[in-house]
Parts: sequence; C-alpha cells; structure tokens
Amino acid sequence: AALAVAGCGSSSTHTATKTASHKSMPMTETTTTSMPMSQASGKTAASMAGMSVAHAELTVASSPHYGRVLYDKDHFVLYVFSADHGSTSTCYGACSAGNGGWPPLLTKGAPRVAGLNASLLGTTRRHDGSLQVTYGGHPLYYWSGDTAHTILCQHANLHGGFWYVVNPNGTPNRAKGIDTMSS
Repeated sequence: AALAVAGCGSSSTHTATKTASHKSMPMTETTTTSMPMSQASGKTAASMAGMSVAHAELTVASSPHYGRVLYDKDHFVLYVFSADHGSTSTCYGACSAGNGGWPPLLTKGAPRVAGLNASLLGTTRRHDGSLQVTYGGHPLYYWSGDTAHTILCQHANLHGGFWYVVNPNGTPNRAKGIDTMSS
C-alpha cells in the first residue's frame, strides 16, 4: 500500500527499483520525470488531499516531455488510473491517502475548463459522498509528491494499475516517464 513513497517524486532525480517506506516490497516499473525541486513552488499535491473546492478548474498546458496535458488551476498535473473502468474510482484507502497516495480532484459544484472540451468534463460520486472530477470519462487524481509545474510520476505501476497524465482529448498519455528503468 505504501509502494508509492519511494518511487514517485520522493526526490528530484529518477528513482529506480527500490523498497518503499522501509518495507521489503519492491517497486515495479516506476518511472519519473526529474525536475529540480527549486523550480517548483514547494507546495505539494499531498496538501490538497481531501480538499474540495467550490468549482474545480481544469486547464491545459505544455509539459516538458509529454506535450500538452491537463493541469488544475494551480498548475498541478492531473493523472488517470488504468485500474478505473469508466467513471468509477477504484482508488481508496492507502491509494488515495496523503503522502505516497493519489488524492482525487474534488469539487463541490460543477467543474469548469479553460482551453478544453467542456463536454468531456463531469463528476463521479466517491464512497464518502464527495464529488470527484472526471474528464473523458476518467476520474482525475493528483500525485501527492508533485509540486506545481512538475510531473514526477508518469507511467508508474502502483496500487494495481498504471498512472498516466491526461491528453487534452481525455485519453491517457501512455508515454514512458523520463529515465525509464524496468525492474
């Protein structure tokens, strides 16, 4: 469950196969994009876990290695999870919790887009009743270790599926992360 801590975004450089949280569980095909933390704002997506805004806002911007991808209004990249089928989230518990997890993008009201296709925007109800934003029929998540303008966990195989940044047309961007290492 705590697999994500060591591999995705735990440092400013690529992390190859390692153990997580001092446990003996190996990481599997975790790939990351390296960016010096000094270029980021210092605030992490983990601080947004469980936070729901009045109207979540999505935007699109160019990323250094993956083309144009989805971000929130604060420039945090958004991910989709390959284990989700349709608009129903399967990421709960350790998968979605704080550090090492993938917090969902939550909203209280109708989400909004800038520069994206509004017809692809939607919501899905989570087990606790909160509304998670969807795009292209996929629930959206943050990686808890990301900071604004960073993509630290592209194409990671964690919590039973792969995590991908999102193309403007709502499809997962399946490009391998930078400095890809296979286990």
